[in-house]
Amino acid sequence: MDHISIHAAMIWASLVSVTLLVSYLRLVVGLRFAALEVRTVQLIYLVLFSYAFFWKEFTGLAITIIAIITLFVVMQITGRIRRSERLAARSGVPEPSVG
Repeated sequence: MDHISIHAAMIWASLVSVTLLVSYLRLVVGLRFAALEVRTVQLIYLVLFSYAFFWKEFTGLAITIIAIITLFVVMQITGRIRRSERLAARSGVPEPSVG
């Protein structure tokens, strides 16, 4: 006999996973990015992806839909980031002026 339901175990594992990831990435990329963007992507992709295996006869379809949604969210989050500015700001090297 199980001590807790599989769904409760899944919720606890998801909470631990998201908490660990956000607490680590806040040190690397900052609290705002870790708490908003990374947590959202983690919940959509990892948690829903894992939970898709409980949907009998719909696992493949669910994984495909979740992957597409995750790709969309990541593209929306990162689409306006100017990587050259971000990388220059972190390295301390001024960005070359254009024109």
